[in-house]
Amino acid sequence: MSKRPHTSALLSFNFILSSAIFLIYPFSINTSPVEYVFLLPALFSSVLLIYIAISPIVYLLTKIPRISFWAVVAFFSIFHSITLIDTAIFHIYKFHINSMVMNLLITPGGLATLDQTLTMKIFYVVTFIFLVSLSLLMARLSLRKSKKLFIFLLFFSLFCLLLEKAISAWAVSTDYTPFSSNFKVYPFYQPLKMRAFLEKNFNIKPERSEKIIIRKHSRLKYPIRPIEIKEIKKRPNILIIVIDSLRFDMFTKEIMPNSYKFAENNKASVFLNHYSGGNATRFGIFSILYGIYGNYWEKILGERKSPVLIDTLNQLDYEMGVFAAARITYPEFDRTCFVSIPYSKIFDRPSGNKVEKDYAITKATIDFIEKNSNKPFFAFVFYDALHGSYDYPKDMEKFSGASKEVNQIFLRPSNINSAFLRYKNSAYFEDYLAGKILDIIQKKKLISNTIVIVTGDHGEPFFERGYYGHNHGYCDYEIKPPLLLYIPGKRKVETSFATSHMDIVPTLMSELGAKNPQEDFSNGLNLYEEKALSKRKFVSVFSWDAAAIVTSKETIVLPLESYKMQDLKFYDSSYNPIKKEKKGEYSLFLKDFLYQSSRFYE
Repeated sequence: MSKRPHTSALLSFNFILSSAIFLIYPFSINTSPVEYVFLLPALFSSVLLIYIAISPIVYLLTKIPRISFWAVVAFFSIFHSITLIDTAIFHIYKFHINSMVMNLLITPGGLATLDQTLTMKIFYVVTFIFLVSLSLLMARLSLRKSKKLFIFLLFFSLFCLLLEKAISAWAVSTDYTPFSSNFKVYPFYQPLKMRAFLEKNFNIKPERSEKIIIRKHSRLKYPIRPIEIKEIKKRPNILIIVIDSLRFDMFTKEIMPNSYKFAENNKASVFLNHYSGGNATRFGIFSILYGIYGNYWEKILGERKSPVLIDTLNQLDYEMGVFAAARITYPEFDRTCFVSIPYSKIFDRPSGNKVEKDYAITKATIDFIEKNSNKPFFAFVFYDALHGSYDYPKDMEKFSGASKEVNQIFLRPSNINSAFLRYKNSAYFEDYLAGKILDIIQKKKLISNTIVIVTGDHGEPFFERGYYGHNHGYCDYEIKPPLLLYIPGKRKVETSFATSHMDIVPTLMSELGAKNPQEDFSNGLNLYEEKALSKRKFVSVFSWDAAAIVTSKETIVLPLESYKMQDLKFYDSSYNPIKKEKKGEYSLFLKDFLYQSSRFYE
């Protein structure tokens, strides 16, 4: 074949083929007709952006002497095959090809863990031959110029791009879930987010409903089965105190005397080999209240799906109170964790600086407990002074030598100690406030019927593992907060096995009388089932576009998004980078991780 395909014609015909393959994505999900108002323009705009990226490669291939025809056939055969593989991955797992999937595909023994049958393997071969044939047909058609088709497709897809971006910006600003729940359907897709701009200039903003939103076309299977609750004579109160950035080694008699004393006097369980579900607030709080993997965040947010725990408490007619020193609108807990709690029961706008705000939510929590001491209540308290600036009142400086302020830009291992002392003083202050709430529980004689949890959303490293601050990595000082757990009548658990924030929900649901197995609504385990904890092979910790599989010996960091295709990274127990020679040995971890990260999808 001596003739060279015309680039514009080649791109046009393959654009049509790619668009046809992309139609598989919306058909892989449970979709309502109105959602196609977004999904259809998003389909063509997504294909357009991908073709803009590959067009220089296609142009160069058409200029290769003598073999240009076969070069473009080979390129598009591979390109369309990868796209089709991605549709299959999305259909099964509801995410796209990423480095974790690539490692499973190319690692010896990795693909075998996906349990592919002979029939499926034959199907893959036949499909690939079919795609090669289609690519060959597209190349033959492109031997003739198709300028009009190219111009039409270009302007049509540009129109779709502008329409889709306008729709996505409006959907984000108004919280219109039929559209926002579809932002992860196509690979590489990024919505246009103009929430602050549209609210400021056009008064376009979401109207927060006091009613629980039930979607008819949900892509989530959470819970897997409806929750059944058995009758209990007296429902326990639940008090959860979360201190932002509190790491596990702060839970000492010296730094947190009030929480420490409470644990000792009441024989509460204290878990110090405990992991957050994330290295940032978003995923830490998410794992506490949902008990599921952090990769579900986007879909939960898109559908405004309330946590099973909160739904159960609402069903049981609990008095609800949320007390946060920082606004719950970012991260979007108002549209996730607390979406089914009326805003009148949420106190997240205290006035003053961080110290004054933490004082204010302490007082509001105490007032709430005193007012509702005769009926079951749920109180969630989220302190903020320990976050970032490590604030505390001057009269509560227990550790001398602390810096007057924290300038994070200039922090180095050589000058970090004064900042760490400031952090410890702030933790001491937060414990003082938590102690006031714990005192009222005891003074009101609620201790015999109140579940108490004190923990952090994540930790905070101070160069112990080579870097400073959270939301950076997965070292122990960053992802391990302490967990104090007191359940009336329950024995004190003393275990060295790894525990997780995702274990909190199944533990609480058991105390509320849930008949369902915990697998119906959580990726976690009951903290009182030590046999199950002993068999746990790893815990999972999430960030924005990556996750970590943490074992007793090593940490495996795996990117989750398609745009972040670097290889998996391995660290030893001290978070030092290591090389992995036998890559096949971790494939079973990835298989279990894949299963857990997709089983709550429809």
